[in-house]
Parts: sequence; structure tokens; C-alpha cells
Amino acid sequence: MLLDLSHISYLKAKDFFKFFSETDINKLDLRQEEKDLFNGFEYYMASIIFAYTSLESFANEMILEDYKFESLRHDKKCAELYNKEQIERNISLKTKLGEIIPEITGIELPKDEILWNKFVEMEKIRDGIIHMKSSDRKGLNRNTKEISYKHIWNRLINNVNFENYSKLSLGIIILFYNKKKSRWLQMYPN
Repeated sequence: MLLDLSHISYLKAKDFFKFFSETDINKLDLRQEEKDLFNGFEYYMASIIFAYTSLESFANEMILEDYKFESLRHDKKCAELYNKEQIERNISLKTKLGEIIPEITGIELPKDEILWNKFVEMEKIRDGIIHMKSSDRKGLNRNTKEISYKHIWNRLINNVNFENYSKLSLGIIILFYNKKKSRWLQMYPN
């Protein structure tokens, strides 16, 4: 359901942004078009959040009940052992997809390939949306009057390919599911 919500939100956002990409920006009265522009951003942000959350749900579901994950503590003085519930709550999705799920499935998500890099970018954008800072709401640096790529709005606007993160999440899920496709995955509209 989360993956489908991501895809539906992406399609709605795409419709809003299509209008702006096909219209001469100089002929727009942005005060009138502002509502549609913000609706497009809202749908795109929802698409990203739902795509990420679908991966989080998938990763948590893939962890076996008796699975244990050992990780070196941040101070490197000792190792910590996590059970399934602790992994679900305390281990990052990046670690789940990069280490835990590959160990469980025997299938690697290569960290030097496009799929991983797009996941990392999606995670940065998602984190920027979820953990928005006051500087993101302002957009401009007061001292330099510049917009930094770090600002969430700039990341969303400059996402040149207008990435469909629901397809990215689906690609990662399919990679790990391999031949064990469940009914929902077989029914999902590609």
C-alpha cells in the first residue's frame, strides 16, 4: 500500500509540474499559480516519504524472528547485539539494506551502482523533508543571499530527472525478493 501511495502521489505531482514545465515562466502570475506549485511539491514530498517508508517496512519484514545483528559500538570499545525488534527500531535503513538483508537473503545491493546511489539521494531528500530545519523554510542564507543545495527546496526543485522513487523502491524490493515474489508484488502495476 505504501508503495502504491508513493506511485499515485508521484503521478499527481508529475501532472502539476508538467504544467509548469510546458508553460513560459515569464507568462505566469506566480501568485495565482502558487497553490498548484505547492500542491505539486506536497505530492512529490509524499511520494518520497511513502517510497522510503515502503522500503523500511519491507526491510523490517525481511528480518527473521531469530536473527541477531552484531555491530561495533560507536566508541569501538565493544560490540552490541541486536534482536529483530531492536534492529527494527534502532538500526538505519541504510544498514538494513546494505548489510542485514544481504546477509539474510544472500543477495547484495552493490554500493557502487546506480540503485544504491539513488537510494542514498532519496534518503537525504526524505530526511530533509522529515527533519526540516528553519533554514530550509527560509531558503536563502541571510548573510550570503545564496541558496544552498543542502536546502530541501533546492533539492526538490533541482531534481532534474524528477525521480520516481516508488520505482526505485520497487527495484530494490524486487532485487531482494528475487523468485520469492509475493502476491502483492505480482499485482503491483509496473
